[in-house]
Amino acid sequence: GNPNSYATSNSAVPLSDQALAGWHASTDGGRHYISTWANPFPLPSMFTNYTRDILTINQFSSADPGATVVNGDLHMPREYDWSFNIQRELPQNFIVELGYTANRGLGLLATDLISHYPANLLVPQYAVPMQKNVASPNAGETFETTITGSIQQLGLLEYQYPYYGRVQVSGINEGNSSYKALTVRAEHRLSKGVQVLVNYTYSKSMDDVGGPDGGGKAAQSVSSFHDVWGLSTNDQSHRLNIAYTVEFPFGRGHHFLRTPTGFAGKALDAVVGGWQLAGNWAYNTGTPVTLTGNSTSNINNGIKVNQTWASYAGSDHNLTPTNYASDSQLLYSSVDPIPTLSSSSAIRRLDPSKVVTAQLFVVGNLPYNNDAYRQPSFRQMDMSLSKNFTIREGWKLQVRGEAQNAFNIRGFGNYNASVGSNNYGLITSAGNTERKIQVSARINF
Repeated sequence: GNPNSYATSNSAVPLSDQALAGWHASTDGGRHYISTWANPFPLPSMFTNYTRDILTINQFSSADPGATVVNGDLHMPREYDWSFNIQRELPQNFIVELGYTANRGLGLLATDLISHYPANLLVPQYAVPMQKNVASPNAGETFETTITGSIQQLGLLEYQYPYYGRVQVSGINEGNSSYKALTVRAEHRLSKGVQVLVNYTYSKSMDDVGGPDGGGKAAQSVSSFHDVWGLSTNDQSHRLNIAYTVEFPFGRGHHFLRTPTGFAGKALDAVVGGWQLAGNWAYNTGTPVTLTGNSTSNINNGIKVNQTWASYAGSDHNLTPTNYASDSQLLYSSVDPIPTLSSSSAIRRLDPSKVVTAQLFVVGNLPYNNDAYRQPSFRQMDMSLSKNFTIREGWKLQVRGEAQNAFNIRGFGNYNASVGSNNYGLITSAGNTERKIQVSARINF
């Protein structure tokens, strides 16, 4: 691939000589074009010469917002899987299976800064002195910007490598994940027109990266991605799935009316024979609520601490209000009047009075994911009903009706967990899509 795509997010550090004409090479917004096929790069500023020296690298890498580079030792992560299953066959075509399944991910790709602002200095009493401008020891080594140059805020000089500016490294093979699950499978093999398969999983998923190259979790800027080790954002403790097929015991070849004869028998077979019901019922518990809330407030952006979390407002860390009883109290449509945050009569899943948004020079203390608060569970029933008609020997007509979310279960969408939002603690969307029915017919021959 293009190395510049991996070297930096803002083309700060060039890797080779480059020629760029810009957007259609126009200096007046497209009224006139200065480039031609004969001379596509007429201006000297359209050329960038690659210079490999310390001063150039320091200057370009310190330019706000800094460089994003790729770890030179990047390699494929390692994944280990192990499982144990025991199966027992029971009478009447039943099978039961118990299992243990585990997965361990090591060396997962993560993204981190090469240096962090010291967390012990991100406290309110240092807010004023750390934002004062002082003469920089890096003068002449960096560009003159609002962040770097001969004058800098004192806080910017507290980083481990202040002369590099903000350098973010991706492709670090230090991420970890863990998954453990107890599985139960019960199956009734097709017998007498009935087939049932039940799968249940009780599991726990942990990680510190949350997705490819740290794309799922975001640590505070004073911390490493290791500090968000905990429940995965997609962890679901319980999952249950039941699939079934039932052939009605009426009509040709079945228990009742096995061999229809005469006009009456054949007519009755055409009405009650060949029916089949099938369906799938799914249930799973919700994922953990991410309680960091207003995590990208940039309130400490002056010293490049771009991300800090919200905090508990006091010593009471129980975020469940006393008047909360069920999710039905929280659901608001797009046309409902939303109660204000200060409304004491409004019922919310998360109490807004017990949290505060990201604060100046404060390291947030809300846990990234907390098992005590999970999004609403999900359940849905899909069904199909079909009938087979015998046209003649070897020819059959099947008419089939299928329904997704057959009982039109509305369900509940996720809680709004953005601290400070007027919708905080409320549900403003349904959890399921609406019922959908389709009818089809086909001929088998």
